Amino acid sequence: MDRRKFYLRGFSDPTPQNEQLHVIDKVERRYFINIPRNVGFEKDFNRVDIPGHPIDVVEKYFAQIEGEVARVLKWIEKKISIA
Repeated sequence: MDRRKFYLRGFSDPTPQNEQLHVIDKVERRYFINIPRNVGFEKDFNRVDIPGHPIDVVEKYFAQIEGEVARVLKWIEKKISIA
């Protein structure tokens, strides 16, 4: 699952056909509705220029950690909803 979508799904209706976010753009001073995968990110935010390493080395490392965190959070969410 795309990380943005995972993080933002808790703020939207969980059904795919209704998965929308109400977004306020503070800089542009506007309001709009969009889906999680289209908001809440900055392109190349974790890009680094370290000689001898790919530019996405940090992103790949974070992806591994976030994948594990997502798995644990899903497990917790499931346990809480059962209780």
